[in-house]
Amino acid sequence: MGKSLTVRKIYIDNTILTNFALVGRPDLILSLWSDIPCTTRSVMEEYQIGLIVIGTVGILVRCVKKGLIGRANAQTLLENMIAKNYHSPVSNLFDVLD
Repeated sequence: MGKSLTVRKIYIDNTILTNFALVGRPDLILSLWSDIPCTTRSVMEEYQIGLIVIGTVGILVRCVKKGLIGRANAQTLLENMIAKNYHSPVSNLFDVLD
């Protein structure tokens, strides 16, 4: 009996598509995996209708600016997220709040 070839698919979510599109390099995804990457219909619909993109840090900053939480509380929340493996672009919210 011959071996059956299994092709693994790489599923790309909207965060990845958006991050690479924002820096003008979505082509890198295809360059890396050729014809293997794919995504879901709903992700493509999100990607194509021009959604406003905001991340976790942006949401925390907006919460502080709207007075929903204090600066120290927002920083604590960010630190807790980082401790639970959130890969934040900043470690100190005070750097982006000012």
